[in-house]
Amino acid sequence: MALRASRAVTIEIGERPPRGDARPNIPRRCMQRTRSHMVTIHVERTIGASPERVFSWLADPTNLVAAPLILTAGWAKTSSEPGVGALREATAVGMWLREEITAYDPPRSYSYRIVRSFPAFAHEGGTLTLTPSEDVTQVSWVTTYTHPVQSGGKALEAVTSRLFPWNFRAILDRCANALGS
Repeated sequence: MALRASRAVTIEIGERPPRGDARPNIPRRCMQRTRSHMVTIHVERTIGASPERVFSWLADPTNLVAAPLILTAGWAKTSSEPGVGALREATAVGMWLREEITAYDPPRSYSYRIVRSFPAFAHEGGTLTLTPSEDVTQVSWVTTYTHPVQSGGKALEAVTSRLFPWNFRAILDRCANALGS
């Protein structure tokens, strides 16, 4: 049996959704400064393991340290059990993030949103979707964000739009290696 390794990365910069669309809870001053374009990153990877095992590995925030830039990661001290409303925190090179789990549907998908960070993010949200296919799992990771002007704006986006896909791929690659694919 030969496993097919598959990777894809898409980075798009598009128009911000119209004002009537659902938005994250971001201060109005940030929204006004970031309304032009958002960055969307889409990374895919086929992993030779069941969706249950892949979901379990990816949903554990301690595994975020597989990313080259992440130094520490875990559930926030005040966080509930894994699921909707749970908070995870990560410290990275030059960055700190607190993310809230906004949807949790094991073993199919989970979504998150950066609720606090340094530098600041205007984060529309991220979703990991797992799709079984024969004896492998296809993982799709999509996130959409921008940085407010006061935290670096488009200049910081130019950096993060290159670093984040590299780090997302590293996490998915480590998951595949840890699960034996």
